Amino acid sequence: MPSKKTQLKLYKIQTVYLVTSFILFFVMIGKAQIFDTISLQQKKNFLSELMEQKQLDDVIYLARKLNNQIQNESLFLLQIQSQLLLRKEKEALVDLQNFNIIDSSGLGCTKVMLKNHAYLMLGLYDSINEPSCIKHLQHKEQWKIQLMAAMLFQKKWDDFDLLFNNSKCSDPICSVSEFALYIQKQKLAQLKTKKRFLAGLLSAIIPGTGKIYAGKPREAFYSFLPVVANFAQAAEGYYYKKLDSPHLYFFGTVGTVFYASNIYGSAKAAKRKNEEIKIRNNNNIEFEIYKLIKYY
Repeated sequence: MPSKKTQLKLYKIQTVYLVTSFILFFVMIGKAQIFDTISLQQKKNFLSELMEQKQLDDVIYLARKLNNQIQNESLFLLQIQSQLLLRKEKEALVDLQNFNIIDSSGLGCTKVMLKNHAYLMLGLYDSINEPSCIKHLQHKEQWKIQLMAAMLFQKKWDDFDLLFNNSKCSDPICSVSEFALYIQKQKLAQLKTKKRFLAGLLSAIIPGTGKIYAGKPREAFYSFLPVVANFAQAAEGYYYKKLDSPHLYFFGTVGTVFYASNIYGSAKAAKRKNEEIKIRNNNNIEFEIYKLIKYY
């Protein structure tokens, strides 16, 4: 049996563990409400700022600033291309070094493909004011962009490919949106949703692993620590007093509550992650429609 002084120290440590566990529990709940998505309004604000810039350096600065919020966002490069095209900065459009400010590792296409699209934009540069870019053609191609966006919302990949391959937009701005929607379609077609059952099962085996699977590593830490801390206290009570230990039942009960909430929270985390991805993808699609409204 440990001395009374030692027991007093253990009680203090256990109290700290318990208070910390409850604090982490409430922090975990608060974290669960945070959605790490970029809103459509933020993208609208970015486009508005971009339209007001007069220097290429400012455009690149804005792209870098927003790239810190959204990683691997292909729309940055396409927006910059369209802005350079509208301002008739032909020399800057040719300079492929400007394209290195975007990381293409997660775009769903190669940087060569993006450069080829830039060359296509350059080829259309001289036809901006030609009779081919008349209002009825712009209206027709804007309608095509809206149809493509509708196909993405409905996940009709075959219909999207048929519409995309039928003809290509000749209007420079519509061509940018057309290519951006194609990249978005590639991402959506390869997207794998998180399974709620699997997330809960993983957390049942090892607390917190389900939230790592669901794409919430920070929440995994908040979930793991209270479970382990309380079960450790229960095990300590059993070690000294076996089944007569009140710590075994108290901390065991608290640890079980955290353990059960961890399993449920992991399943909810998987659901939230799927919702976040859906919102982000829908914002990207809606943003292309907004760009056409903004330009015309």
